[in-house]
Amino acid sequence: MPGQLLRLTNDAVRERVGDGRFFTDVVDVERDSRPRRFVALLCADRHRVTHAALASRGSRVATGKVRIRYDLVEELTPVLVSAMETGISPRLRGHLVSSLEGDGWLPDATWTASLDFVRRDIRNDQVIRRLEGRLSETRPALTSRKLQVLTEERDALGLALQAFDPRLRASVLRSTAPWGDPTAGPDAPFLMALRNSNLPEDLGIAHDASVFDGWIPIGVPALGATRFKRGGQALTVANVNRTGIENVLGVDLLYFQEEYHSFVFVQYKRMTREGAQPALYRPRGESYDKEYERMLDWDRRVRPVPEPSDLPSYRLGSDAFFFKLYANPAGAPAPDELLKGMYFPLSYWTSLLASPDVLGPRGGVQITYENAGRYLTNTDFVGLVEDGWVGTSPQSEKMITEVVGQSLDAGHSVTLAALQRA
Repeated sequence: MPGQLLRLTNDAVRERVGDGRFFTDVVDVERDSRPRRFVALLCADRHRVTHAALASRGSRVATGKVRIRYDLVEELTPVLVSAMETGISPRLRGHLVSSLEGDGWLPDATWTASLDFVRRDIRNDQVIRRLEGRLSETRPALTSRKLQVLTEERDALGLALQAFDPRLRASVLRSTAPWGDPTAGPDAPFLMALRNSNLPEDLGIAHDASVFDGWIPIGVPALGATRFKRGGQALTVANVNRTGIENVLGVDLLYFQEEYHSFVFVQYKRMTREGAQPALYRPRGESYDKEYERMLDWDRRVRPVPEPSDLPSYRLGSDAFFFKLYANPAGAPAPDELLKGMYFPLSYWTSLLASPDVLGPRGGVQITYENAGRYLTNTDFVGLVEDGWVGTSPQSEKMITEVVGQSLDAGHSVTLAALQRA
């Protein structure tokens, strides 16, 4: 199978590659032999092969042009291009040199020889094997409801990992398919995908749900519990659910920060598009009304925050409940990124619903990026949670099991995450 050895000349693209993020490029469509998906070797500087990625050919974007997306970007042990040129057969050397000056597309024999040269390094061979293993990966036949739930569960895991270690978050999400692990069963949560993923062994993963004793109502199993260790800290994540994934109404995240004895609760809501209009969310319907009242009830019970008894007890405010609105289509998130969206503290959400700024042409409430005023981004939200600036006070800890129970009774899938001392 042919492949690509691509020199990166754009500084913004090099920065994304250095951070392990995806990027796109537009190339000539004349390469009819170019496969739909292929492995690409990347040169972040002119003289060395530095990264590998999984490339996917998309649709035409202009006359004679097609977009290529490069995902699952992983760092390699650098290989000098000059060493590769002298290390392959002289009859292939000319193809390699000329391709490097163009779009990097290599004929079969030249690609095989070049890839074999890079794989002489054991670490590089492991990276390329992982990418080649993803080439034959097929998306399972899942309903839109299942894809939406798995997408939200995946993001809840990603949020917890982001607060723990951003590099770990990128590695874990890149190592698992966006739709989870179909071999784990039709109702398996996204976390079950970690069981058969190609995660690096040094992440210190161990199944351990005992940390959630006292959180989960009696008789409800914890699914896919996974623990990550780093230095003196450990992050344990588990999923609980009382119904089949097809019947789940939404996903909630409950995050505990032991250092600050703080719980934060996030409820996901997917925005939709109506024709050519911007993405919007309409807060209406019996299910939403019950969820909103449930959050208001718990907010009233935990909102009275006493004067902090010590510095870790201090909070910027008393909000511990948040909505996350996201507009990404279910089932197709970027492999190593969180769902882009808006976070609203419950107190701001209540004010937003009462504002004339969010009324549509027929008088109904419709929330968009344009009319929401202010909101928290992923970066904003993770920073506040990570440092304990928001969340419940330590005195509210005993109520958590009941919060989880009510969420399960409402038909939600709940992702539990606890950041503690190892």
